[in-house]
Amino acid sequence: EFELLVSYELDGQSVHVTYEVNNPTSKEMFFSIGAHPGFNFPLLDGESFTDYHLSFNGSERLETSVLEGPYLSNKKQLIAENTTELPLTYDLFKNDALIFEHMNTNEISIRSHKHNKFVKVEFDGFPFVGVWTPGDNAPFLCI
Repeated sequence: EFELLVSYELDGQSVHVTYEVNNPTSKEMFFSIGAHPGFNFPLLDGESFTDYHLSFNGSERLETSVLEGPYLSNKKQLIAENTTELPLTYDLFKNDALIFEHMNTNEISIRSHKHNKFVKVEFDGFPFVGVWTPGDNAPFLCI
C-alpha cells in the first residue's frame, strides 16, 4: 500500500516534475521511479534527427549497460570517452536504450549546432539515466 503523487509545474520556459512517494504503513518499503519523458524533435522544419546531439555539462565517459530483453545485464558497452557531446543517430539505439550510471554531470540537453533552441533535463540525485528512441524516423527522444 502506498501513495504516489506526481506534480507538474510550469515556470516560464521550464517544466518541473516532482515525484512524492508516501508510505502510510510502518513497514519498510522499497521503490523506484522509472519515468522517461519524451521530447518531440527535430524542433525546426527541414531538420533531421542527426542534426542533433546530446550535450553534457561536463566531460563524460559514456558507458551503457547492455540490455538483455527488458533486463539489465552485467555487460557494459563503451559509447564515447572524455566527451561533452554525443551525436545522435538511430544506430545508437539499435540495441534499445542507452542507460548511463553514476554520471559526473547532472543534466543532459538535446541540442543542434544549427540554432540555439534546446531541451534540457536535470536529474540531480538519480543514479541512472536512460536515453531512448524506438527506431528509424521516430520523431522523439526520451530521457
